[in-house]
Amino acid sequence: MLTTNGGTVPVTFAVTAGTLPAGMTLSAAGLLSGTPTAAGAFLFTITATDAGNVMVSLAYTLTITASPAPPPPGPLPVPRPPEFVARVRKKKGKFLVEVTDAATGAVRLSRSFAFKVQVLRLDVSGDGLPDVVVQFRKNGKRRRIAFSGRDLAPLPVSPA
Repeated sequence: MLTTNGGTVPVTFAVTAGTLPAGMTLSAAGLLSGTPTAAGAFLFTITATDAGNVMVSLAYTLTITASPAPPPPGPLPVPRPPEFVARVRKKKGKFLVEVTDAATGAVRLSRSFAFKVQVLRLDVSGDGLPDVVVQFRKNGKRRRIAFSGRDLAPLPVSPA
């Protein structure tokens, strides 16, 4: 904001010689604003005129430098899938399989079985993450049910 010292109000301001950088303006109240769109040295004169038509002019040089280019973006972080802890415990005569989030301890999956089960961590989905596999015997045959190590979604599995 340009100001004067003395003079009769109101005082108005104007560029009377040269030019402001492209993208910048000077209001009659003396506010220099905007965002320059090009680098360079800009020479201009601003004249202040008071209510009594008394004028004062000053020459200015405004140097605009180009901003350095931003650095190229780095690689995006690869989100890590949650880590799960799977366990089996006996509760009220049944076998309870619980899978908890390793970071928060929150139970993410809970299934109850009437027969003895074993929990394995195997990559049955082929995505490189250990999945949660519940293995058990039913009617004399070994069976498996599996849940994705990424999001605990059910997975198809072949018999063991």
